[in-house]
Formats: sequence, C-alpha cells, structure tokens
Amino acid sequence: MKKLFLILALFPLVMTAQENSIVVGVSYASVFSNYQFDNPAIDAYGWRTQHAYKSKYNYSAGLSVEYRKKILWGGRIAYVSKGYVLDYNFTAIDPDDPYLPKKSTVEAGYLDIGGIVGYPVTISHRVLVIPTVNLTYSTLINNKITTLSGDNKEYVSRNGEGIIILQALKQHLFSTGIGMEARLPLWGWISLGIALSLYYTFDKVSDKAIKANSVFYTLNLGLYFKINRNDKE
Repeated sequence: MKKLFLILALFPLVMTAQENSIVVGVSYASVFSNYQFDNPAIDAYGWRTQHAYKSKYNYSAGLSVEYRKKILWGGRIAYVSKGYVLDYNFTAIDPDDPYLPKKSTVEAGYLDIGGIVGYPVTISHRVLVIPTVNLTYSTLINNKITTLSGDNKEYVSRNGEGIIILQALKQHLFSTGIGMEARLPLWGWISLGIALSLYYTFDKVSDKAIKANSVFYTLNLGLYFKINRNDKE
C-alpha cells in the first residue's frame, strides 16, 4: 500500500487494462496552471494598467478507451477548463472611477483529444503502476469573460474581447506530458485510478494578457471498467 502512494499519476483520462484487455473509463481532475501575466499593460484605449492573476479552480472531465498487450495504448476525449481572473489597477487615472473595471473572470473551455502510451507494471496482486507519455490537441469551445465594474455591475462578453484588456484566447493548443498512475481493483472488473501528470504546452491560452503558461499539472481520479472481464488477469 505504501508503494501505491508513491505513484499517483497519469493524466486526466487515462485508463489501464490487464493483459490483452480493453478498458473504458470516466475521470475527473483538478488542473493547476502556471499563468504569468504581462504587467503593466497598455489597453486598447491607451490607458496604462497593471493586472494581477488570481487563482481560479480549473478542472478536466472526460472519457477514455485503452488497449493493453504488455504496452498500453489509449485515447481520450475531455472537457478542460483553463480560466483565470485578472485584477485591474490603473496607474494613470483615478482607480476609484465607478465606470472602470475592477476585475475580469475568464472562462475558457477546451475540448481535449489525445493519445497515450504507457508501460503497466504489477506491484502486487492486480495493482498496477503505469508510467505514461501523452500528446494532446485542444480546441476552444467555450469563451466567456465576465467583467465587474467599479460600481459592481457585470458585463459579459463571449467574443474574447472582455473590457479594457483584450484577451485574444487561442483557438487551438498543443501539449505533451508525462504521468504516473496507480490502479487499485474495486470489484473484479472495476478499478479506481489515482494519477498525477505534468504537462508542457506549446501555446499560450491568451496572446494578449498572458506572457507565459507553459507548464501545468493535473491530479486525477477515475473509474475504469474492463470490457473483456472474463479474461484471466
């Protein structure tokens, strides 16, 4: 059991199988992004502002299918939230002006489609540890920016512009990652997966507001169902 906790792993939607078996799974993961913002910035109106990042809970939820014959091969599809919050601080004009924004909450939802390769290792009866490598393509499917003004009114934009700071959210993202997953049997053909994965992304979520967000990681829990459950373990 102690060995098991050494191996939290994989990414948000991987699944594992036994020898010559097929597994499907559902999983949910917390996503922790390394956003860094341009600061200060010149907005579309020529005003000089500073803006700081505030954490926003991001997550991934999806389905996966995988085949294992000594080597694990799998595919996954998931909805992934990559949102963030910007706090504004105007340095050239009255920061208490009720018509100026106080913060913008960005909700960027992506559809992830990816593949994974892993090498399952049995560490005890029916318990697996799976180091993995993956590649993911993401496309933007949800884009909502809610801006709170100085007089506490909310303005919603769905075209990526927001108010004051142009977001210019990226439509397409590519990332690769490594992970480690522990798979624990629950009932015969059902397993619980616990996974931790580290990703490197080749694109920024926003070309305008963000200067770097190349690294993120996920902590994943999943249920995995063996289809050909009559096979020998």
